[in-house]
Amino acid sequence: MKALYVKGKFQFQVRDVTLRDIEPDEVLLKVSACGFCGSEIFIAQDAKEWQPIGHEVSGRVEKIGSMVKNVKVGDQVVVESGSYDRFSDLSRNGHYDLDNSGRHFFNRDAEAAGMGMAEYVIAPAETCVPYEGMSLAAACLIEPMGVAYDMIKVADIQLDDDVMIVGTGAIGLMALRLAKLRGAGHIYAVNRSGRDYRDEIALKWGADAVIHNDVEDINAYPFPNGGVDKILFTTPPRIMPDFLDVLKVAGNMTFIGKEADEGPGVYATFDMNKIHIKKLQIRSSFAAPALFFPACIKLYKEGKIDLDALYTHDLHLDTFEKDFWNFMNDRAKGIKAILFND
Repeated sequence: MKALYVKGKFQFQVRDVTLRDIEPDEVLLKVSACGFCGSEIFIAQDAKEWQPIGHEVSGRVEKIGSMVKNVKVGDQVVVESGSYDRFSDLSRNGHYDLDNSGRHFFNRDAEAAGMGMAEYVIAPAETCVPYEGMSLAAACLIEPMGVAYDMIKVADIQLDDDVMIVGTGAIGLMALRLAKLRGAGHIYAVNRSGRDYRDEIALKWGADAVIHNDVEDINAYPFPNGGVDKILFTTPPRIMPDFLDVLKVAGNMTFIGKEADEGPGVYATFDMNKIHIKKLQIRSSFAAPALFFPACIKLYKEGKIDLDALYTHDLHLDTFEKDFWNFMNDRAKGIKAILFND
């Protein structure tokens, strides 16, 4: 089969590889489509060794192991990118959402490592969630929508909270829409200028305003209630201190994502007196294990979130490098690129 491998400074290879046989509790999937996650840009930019990528997978079941009961051959499924161990102490004590030691399809140490930018992938049965009545593009977005769903829960958005979303990529926009559905009051989308289509979606999905923080002073913005209650970051966390004064008393900052593993960007410096006096909180939404897929599928199928609107660019294994740069260079429109095999 064909599988994409990447290496630092945006090098790409499509390799012919052979998958191993599946185990009794595994599933062989023909990858129908796989979303390109923003985190994988950092891998393609910085990886020291060749490695496969792709974890936002929609696939068709080609073969099941002898112990698999939750899916059958021919089913279309989305794949959880991580799972919890139901036998762990955390899970047995009711904290399965904190346990990230379950099986998943990441295995970068092996050839044909089972990542999604490929023709086939092997996945543990428990990570496969059957679906029907969804486009392939929307199916690929269920995994990142689960991340946005987790952010909303971690931030604990309440009715009439004023909310700011910093970073309007796919996850940021989905979080914005979920905040609106949750009953947020004023919603502000923050992003750099030149992302016209993202601005359009943000306003359509419920934002009261889009603020371009590369040309506008966020701290000078005339918030009608004097600031916001919750800020959700899908950007590199190093910018978070710049937004501290925007938070109202008892507000919180919630972020998803990490910085590069080396260099000064790993750190952020906060004025702890401000955090103390205003009773502020900083929260992390790691979104692992991957949860909430059935809820996300239901919201899409009920027409409450138009995931298809986020899909803007095609990727294909045979023309991946060309397709990738078409996406990366389209600042005005680009939100989500998806690799299609069917």
